[in-house]
Amino acid sequence: MAETTKRGGALEETRAALERWRRAHGGRGKPIPAALWANAAAVARTEGVAATARALRVNPAELGRLAAVVPRGAGG
Repeated sequence: MAETTKRGGALEETRAALERWRRAHGGRGKPIPAALWANAAAVARTEGVAATARALRVNPAELGRLAAVVPRGAGG
C-alpha cells in the first residue's frame, strides 16, 4: 500500500509542478523545461506512458520517447 501511495505521490507532485509552470509561463505554445520532462519521464516509467501523459496533459509520443531513454548512471 505504501508503494502505491509513493508512486501516486510522484505523479501528483509532477502534475502540480507542471501546473505551476504553466500558470507562470502561459501554458500552451511554450516549451516545457527539460527538468519537468525528466520528472514526467521518470513517473511514466512506473505509472505507464498513457496514464501519465493523460494526467499531466502532455504529448504521449514525446513522453514515451523520453521515458524509453535510460538516465545516465541508471544502467547496469
